[in-house]
Amino acid sequence: MPPRAPPPALVHRAVLLMDVVGSAGLWRGHPQAMMAMLDRLTPATLRAARAHQGTVIKMIGDAFMIAFHDVAAAVRFAAHVQLQLLPALGGALTMRIGIAQGPVHPRVLVIQGCKQQDYFGEVVNLAARAENAVSPPGGLALALGQGLTTLAARRLVNPHARRVALVSWEEEPRPPQAQALAGGRRLVSLRSETRTTSSLRGVAPVQMLRVWF
Repeated sequence: MPPRAPPPALVHRAVLLMDVVGSAGLWRGHPQAMMAMLDRLTPATLRAARAHQGTVIKMIGDAFMIAFHDVAAAVRFAAHVQLQLLPALGGALTMRIGIAQGPVHPRVLVIQGCKQQDYFGEVVNLAARAENAVSPPGGLALALGQGLTTLAARRLVNPHARRVALVSWEEEPRPPQAQALAGGRRLVSLRSETRTTSSLRGVAPVQMLRVWF
């Protein structure tokens, strides 16, 4: 047997996942309106992704996975979606967005004869958790780490953000712990939203920025 080809090398990507808030109820109650909105949302999102040097990796219903070579481009795209794209579509939909960046496993899949680029790994999982568990409706959750410091992340989001909080997130069915970032005229106190959570057994919580646009 010929030797098996080695797996592709890890590549660095910023992975963005976004999904419509409350989509299950919207599809149940307004299926025709949602289909019409999706017909407008999809091409607008594809154009915006290209304009921000992003690649749409996959769509599942009204959810999108988009990869960027640069986390700054991913943040600019997220701000564009929340502040310009969705309002231009009439403001009927609200999105949650999660971003994580770091090394991912690239794969080219062949599905029904068509080649499709995809990415796998903890960065993808973290972006999904950021979107689903941490992002506020109409906002963004940006995972820190992999060289992205709190200060650097603040600099990325502050030109667009209305409020920003540092979140310590643990993989438990409990609310995340929010801590207001110090300084910056765009930042506000979030004392009323602070929660306490216990640490997982030896697992450090993930630090994220929770962003309101």
